[in-house]
Order: sequence, then C-alpha cells, then structure tokens
Amino acid sequence: MVGHDLNGCPVVENGHGLTQSLESYDQIRLLDPLSRRGPNWTTLTEGAKVIKPLQHERDALLALLSRHIPPGPTYLELIEEIWNRGYEIFLVGGTVRDVIAGLKSQDVDLVTSIPLDRAVPLLTSMYRHEPSINRERGFVRLGGTPASGDPFIDLKAMIHSDPGTPNAVFSDSLEQDLKHRDFACNAVYYDPINEIFIDPSGCGVEGAETKLLHLVCDPTRPPFYRAQICVRFFKFAVRGFGFTESTSASIRELFLPSLPAMPRSALAGYLRAQLLSKTPEEQHEQVLNGLHESMTSFGADAIWHDHFEPLIPRILKKGR
Repeated sequence: MVGHDLNGCPVVENGHGLTQSLESYDQIRLLDPLSRRGPNWTTLTEGAKVIKPLQHERDALLALLSRHIPPGPTYLELIEEIWNRGYEIFLVGGTVRDVIAGLKSQDVDLVTSIPLDRAVPLLTSMYRHEPSINRERGFVRLGGTPASGDPFIDLKAMIHSDPGTPNAVFSDSLEQDLKHRDFACNAVYYDPINEIFIDPSGCGVEGAETKLLHLVCDPTRPPFYRAQICVRFFKFAVRGFGFTESTSASIRELFLPSLPAMPRSALAGYLRAQLLSKTPEEQHEQVLNGLHESMTSFGADAIWHDHFEPLIPRILKKGR
C-alpha cells in the first residue's frame, strides 16, 4: 500500500509498479502480519536528522499551538485528537523555519497522515463548523482567514504523487512529502507530541539558521509547479536568503525554463500571493524592485523582461 486517494480509499502498487484504488482497507492482506511500521522517525533515510529543539524554540512553538481556533479548541487539542487516533501530524513550513531563525511567526501549517474523509468529521465535531476542503490538493481550512489575522487551521495530507489532480495520492511518508516541498529550510517537521524536529533532508535546520536555500523539490514535477518554485526562489532571494551552488544550477537548468508553463494571469496572482499579500501597499513597488534586482543579479534579467515586467501594472493595480 502506498497511500490513499482523494476519496480516502487505499491505493496499492503491484509488482509492475502500477497503482490502483481499492474500495476498502478490508481488501488489503498483510504480507507479514508480525512486521509493523513504526513512526516516521524510525524509517528515515541516511542523512536525515532528528533534533531536540532548544528551550526557547519549544516555548515559541507551544505558544503558537496553544492558541484557540474559533470557536474553541486549540491547535494542540486537534493535534492530540489526531495522534490518539493512530495518525501522525506535524507542524511544517515557514512557521518552523521562522521559529528556528528566531523570528516571530503567526501561521500554523499542519501536515498529517490521516485521510481527509476521517479528518473532516473530527474537525466538524470539534469546531461545530464544517471546514472548506480541496480534495485534489488534500487540504482543509477552518477558522479565520490569513487576511483577518485570526487563528485558522491549514491541515494538509502528506503527499505521495500528483497533488492537485484527480489522480492525487496521499500517504504517511515524510520522504515522499519532502519531494513536493520547495527548500529544505521549509521542510523541517516538528512533532509536537514528542517535541522533536525531524529534518528529512538533513540540512533544513541549518538552512533556517543561516538563511540558505537547499532545493528539495523533485525536478520531475510538472512544469507549472516548477514555475511556482522559481517564484518562491526569487521571493526568498529578495528576503536575503542565499543558496547553494547545486540549488542555483538546478534553478537555472531545470526550473527557469518552466516559467512559460504558467499562464500570465496565474503568474500575476501567484506573484501577488507570494510577495505582496503580507506587505503594506505602500511597500509593494519596493518589493517588486527588489525582485527585479535579485533576478538581474542571478542572470535572469531576460526572464524578468519577458515574463514579469509586463505584469507589474496589473499586479500594482490589483493591490490598490
């Protein structure tokens, strides 16, 4: 079994590498009933790290997870409910990166192995409100909105393959989920139950501490997603992040050529979301100038003129 599909049905792979969805977990027979898989930290690949956070990091993470999501329970209470049902759940992304870097963070992004068809009834019973759900992305949201500043839940299923499509498969593997993230500094998983950082790439904690980008995204992902990684790469460059030589080479050779795969309307919206959504309007032009400078210094001035510069009036008008 490799995971579950967007309807929560189990997905199995045969000896020829072909996958199919089954109607029920009861159709699966265990090859070796006495052999059980443990938590993710027991099956990490060579080079991965398990790190005990510093006390101030644990305190900062606990403060974030102790906040209540309207209309009641805290993040930590939800985490405990999912954990007690036999599934793993982690805090991941920019929240963990910022805490490691000693910065203040408000966002809480959770990733879990629980199928969404089992998570939604739990969320509904705990918060007395049915969350919005995007099955193809394996994503549910409940609570406030990012723009409101109110606490909210972004709960995502761990990705195995083809997210955002009808063929999406989700799993319980950090190793597979890692391939669908962007940079190692954004792919440190915090286990709130055991209070540990799990760093599957082995360089995520260091990258967060030193503001250094190590690319972990699978370069075989569809061109549209590689185009998104390009935007995120330059977003972090604007914020003062450096990058490794291998990351620079991969961006130039494998990711920048994918930018034309993103339609202009989608690119404009993604640029606004990534660079301007949390920035005061009076600073928008400054941020976009910084984007131009970072792309020029990277040797991507032609990309700027062909794909980004024509969108600037539209982006700034939308912001106003």
